[in-house]
Amino acid sequence: MFSIKQLEKRSSLPTTSTTSNRTVELNLNNEQLLAIDIDLFSSHSEYFQRLFHGPYLERNQTIISFHLPESIPIESFVYLNHFLMHQDEPIDLKQTDNLIHLCDKYLFDYLPYQLVLHLFKQFQNGQLADEINEFISKPNLSSTLIQTCFFYLLTNEMKTNQDLFVKLMVNYSNELKILIQSIIKHQSWFQS
Repeated sequence: MFSIKQLEKRSSLPTTSTTSNRTVELNLNNEQLLAIDIDLFSSHSEYFQRLFHGPYLERNQTIISFHLPESIPIESFVYLNHFLMHQDEPIDLKQTDNLIHLCDKYLFDYLPYQLVLHLFKQFQNGQLADEINEFISKPNLSSTLIQTCFFYLLTNEMKTNQDLFVKLMVNYSNELKILIQSIIKHQSWFQS
């Protein structure tokens, strides 16, 4: 099972060398220019590493036409840029769904686990966010969230766990049902 420490380790941001202040402007959907740090994005995403340092025309351009999936608003990509530059700020959980899609599309490996960690902290406080439904479609993420939640319930003070479980049952029965259904659907983590 994933302990909190394991989840924190998995969700930690890659260490970046000092940025070179080399920027490029992305023309997002031909609607908005966004200056991004080449080295920052390259160090966080395999996609951007290849785009800026591979044998592609974009590596020498100062403005790159960049088309986001139709379902992702430009503001979400702008938020992703802000988040990468200000890594110590908490994640805006309203952006969870779009951040997960951006992570999938542009190969940000650690960021979904940071989102799981934030959801877990809400679980720890007896709250579950609406964003939990998005994780159900991601077997590794939902499995990680479930493992961490149950590891927490099994390894911490029993009175606290009983209170938390009762609170979840009363206030978040649908969300708890989704977690339990996920356990049944994603059984592979039982073997670890």
